[in-house]
Amino acid sequence: MRRFRSAILGIELLSELVSLAAMAAITALIGIDVIGRYMFNAPIGISYSLTTMYLMVALFFMGFAATQSSRNHIGVDLFTTRMPVRWRHACDAICCALSAPIFAYVAYVFCGIAMKSFDRGETVVGVINWPSWPAPAIASYGAGLLTLRFAVDLVGNLDTVITGRDHGTLDMAPAGSQTVPMQERPR
Repeated sequence: MRRFRSAILGIELLSELVSLAAMAAITALIGIDVIGRYMFNAPIGISYSLTTMYLMVALFFMGFAATQSSRNHIGVDLFTTRMPVRWRHACDAICCALSAPIFAYVAYVFCGIAMKSFDRGETVVGVINWPSWPAPAIASYGAGLLTLRFAVDLVGNLDTVITGRDHGTLDMAPAGSQTVPMQERPR
């Protein structure tokens, strides 16, 4: 299981890097487009299509699993921080068990859309006829990876609930995080 977790973490890291690269590309592309449009009256004709069809989808979906892995999704921890460790992990296990099938279905639907679009050779008409299948394929990949992350977290949380050994899956925070436990927050 340790090798599987390490492999998932590696894939999540690569996906997060793609998400960051998409953010950098969006920023650069829009910045260059604005400068070209207002200073030289020569905008980049493909910037809108490229940004909305591919880069935004990559930015959004490729970072899902890494964000879940580092516990940076928005969550309400008003009650769970006051619970014993086993109860916290039980609550998280329930959330993972409910979320995994939902995102598995999302991945399945997007995969079907991408395959159908690819088979039909669908394109979006514009300055360049962009193929439409990469966007749902990226979304399917991101949702599928998030499903795997939920499954890994579910197993870890259930292990803690059953054995009482806390692997720290709920308390992981990325380097430089400003997360402060509830009992240490100023009143």
